Amino acid sequence: MKTEVELKSSAPAAGPGTTGLSVADPRSNVGPAPNSNSRTIQEQVAAATAVAERMTVTAATATRDGAVPIAGASPNTEPLVAVVIVRPEIPSVLALTEQNVAIDDRYSASSGDIMIAIVAAEGPVVQLSAGHTAAIDRLVKGEVPAAVAALVSVDAAEAFPEIKGFKIFHLPLSSRWLKPRP
Repeated sequence: MKTEVELKSSAPAAGPGTTGLSVADPRSNVGPAPNSNSRTIQEQVAAATAVAERMTVTAATATRDGAVPIAGASPNTEPLVAVVIVRPEIPSVLALTEQNVAIDDRYSASSGDIMIAIVAAEGPVVQLSAGHTAAIDRLVKGEVPAAVAALVSVDAAEAFPEIKGFKIFHLPLSSRWLKPRP
C-alpha cells in the first residue's frame, strides 16, 4: 500500500525532541532496560512497543472508568501519537521527502491519520509502505530511512526509550496536541 500527501508549506521543521525511559523510571516494569546492549534492535523496539501499548490501554481504560485523564486528555478519548524511528542521518521529518516510511499492516488503517500528522509536523511528500516484512526489520536492514514503530498515547510516546543508533520522532495524530511553533 502506498499513500502520498503533498506538503503545502516549505518552512523547515525542527525535529521533535526525544525522551528516554530509564531503568529507574517507575513506568519501566519489564526486565532489563529496552536499550540494553544484549538485545537486538528488533527486540528493543518490540519490548518498548509492548510497554507503550500497555500504557496506552491503561490510560484509555482509566479514562473510560472516570479516572483523571492522563496528560490532560479529554474524558472521551486519549489522542494517539505515532512513534517513528529513523536512521541517524535523518535530522527532521522534512528530510524524509519522497522517501518510503515502513508501516506494519496492523497500523495501515491509520495511515491517513499518520500522513496528516507528518504534514502537520511540516513534513514532506512521503510514501507509507506496508509489506510482509516487519517495518522495524526493513529499517534495520537499510531498506527504508524510517519506520512507524507504534501508535500510542501521549505519555507512552514520551516514555518510549531511545534506541541506540536511531532517532525517534513523535507525531501527534490530533492537532490539539501539536505545540505552537514560534
